[in-house]
Amino acid sequence: MIRVALFFVFWTLIGGVSSLADNTITTHGANSPAIVGDNNKVVIYLIDPQLLKTTPWEPRKPSSDHPHVAIDEEGKWKPQDGYTWVNPDDNADRSVRWVPGRHSTSNPHVVATNTEGEFHPQDGYTWVNPDDNADRSVRWVPGRHSTSNPHVVATNTEGEFRPQDGYTWVNPDDNADRSVRWAPGRHSTSNPHVVATNTEGQFRPQDGYTWVNPDDPADLSVKIK
Repeated sequence: MIRVALFFVFWTLIGGVSSLADNTITTHGANSPAIVGDNNKVVIYLIDPQLLKTTPWEPRKPSSDHPHVAIDEEGKWKPQDGYTWVNPDDNADRSVRWVPGRHSTSNPHVVATNTEGEFHPQDGYTWVNPDDNADRSVRWVPGRHSTSNPHVVATNTEGEFRPQDGYTWVNPDDNADRSVRWAPGRHSTSNPHVVATNTEGQFRPQDGYTWVNPDDPADLSVKIK
């Protein structure tokens, strides 16, 4: 359609032919119809190419009408990180609410806190760049104490935990249960020849051993008597 219109315009401008079979060409602007002839009228629209351009949707672009709602990679409206639909069964309702504990959908091992708009690393992880609030990448930290399960520590294997020294699992067959209990007589896993006493949190040297530094409660190294 556009090529036909441009052909007529070019033909007229160069003065090669000012009429076609004695019929006058009349135009009414760049986007108006050109009428050919008095008896046989053919309507030709000259379309500005700019009008054919469409504005593509931008993934994760926030909605200007609905707070904390954005377009996902598939072009669908989704709640922003940390939020969920107030009425998930109503497609026309785009109101959302903050959900503490909700896992980030764009940053692995990142969780929404109780404060709206704030996040923290999942248990066993820490920020890669703690001084950059915009960077939510995290890394696993062996030996890091759990923030949600007392006396539980991250192991060298990412995603796995162990009880802190002197403790044992309450339900060892349930991997989802990270509750622990103090176990008197349990041998330390990090200090050889050291045993948990009846008092939670305290240790003693194994029989035949004594403390290397008895005045330093933090030093659990021992030596043979």
